[in-house]
Amino acid sequence: MAGRVRFLHADPRSLRLSERFPVVLAPQHAMGMMATPEDLEAFLSTVRHHLRPGGSFVYDVLNPAPEPVSTREDEEPGTAVEPRRPVFAFHLRERRQPGAPLGIRRLKLRPFTAEELDAAMKDCGLTPRERFGRFDGKPFDPEDTRHIGVVDG
Repeated sequence: MAGRVRFLHADPRSLRLSERFPVVLAPQHAMGMMATPEDLEAFLSTVRHHLRPGGSFVYDVLNPAPEPVSTREDEEPGTAVEPRRPVFAFHLRERRQPGAPLGIRRLKLRPFTAEELDAAMKDCGLTPRERFGRFDGKPFDPEDTRHIGVVDG
C-alpha cells in the first residue's frame, strides 16, 4: 500500500496533475479552508480536473448554523439578532524555521450551505448525487452541523 500513496504539498485551488482518479476525497472539512466563493470554485475545478469520467467526489463540510429566531414580542420581524457563536475555535500551530518564534494561528473553517455548494459544483461541471447529515447515512437536514456529500464528475 505504501507504494501507492504519494503526498504532495500544493495549493488545492491550482493543482493540476496528469493523473485522473476514480474518487477524489475532501475529508475533515477541507473545503472549509476555501475563504471565498472564488476559492471554492477553483478548488472544485481542481476536483473536476482530477476525476476520471464517471468518477465520484466525496466531501464533508460544516453546515452553517441556522440563524436564531427572536422570541421577544416587542421586536419587529426580521430584527437583527446576534448570530450563534461556536463553543470553541480550531487552532493550528505553525511550524516555523529554527530561531523563529512559535505561534498559533487561528484556523478558520468556512461553512457552506447546500445551495452554495450546489451552485459552485454546477458551475464546475459536477453533479451532487447524495447528501447526508451524519456518517451513519442519516439524510441531510438543514439543521445538521455538517453535510457529507457524494458528487458525480
